[in-house]
Amino acid sequence: MEKIINNKVYNTETAQLIKEYWNGHEKGDDYYQLERLYMTENGEMFLYYIGGKYTKYEGQEGIIPLEPCNACKWLEKIELTEAIERHFAYVLGEELTGAIYISAQSLD
Repeated sequence: MEKIINNKVYNTETAQLIKEYWNGHEKGDDYYQLERLYMTENGEMFLYYIGGKYTKYEGQEGIIPLEPCNACKWLEKIELTEAIERHFAYVLGEELTGAIYISAQSLD
């Protein structure tokens, strides 16, 4: 999918996929939800989403540009601390990134 938002091109075919979340429902199901976090060659982050009519996306598909802190929050929400460390240590600082990792590990 390609979309131009605020004069920037976001393309799932050319951007790097960082992580995805799928809720386990089959495509076509009213509860199906898929989210994929991407990074462009310029370091821009965006979330591609698609969801059935009974999800927060209400049967829509689209792209949402994300600031690095919001991308990190998305990763934290789905408990992908490894990806936080890999892609956001430069934003958060290594000390804070480690704290997020330790916090998530103690939840297991």
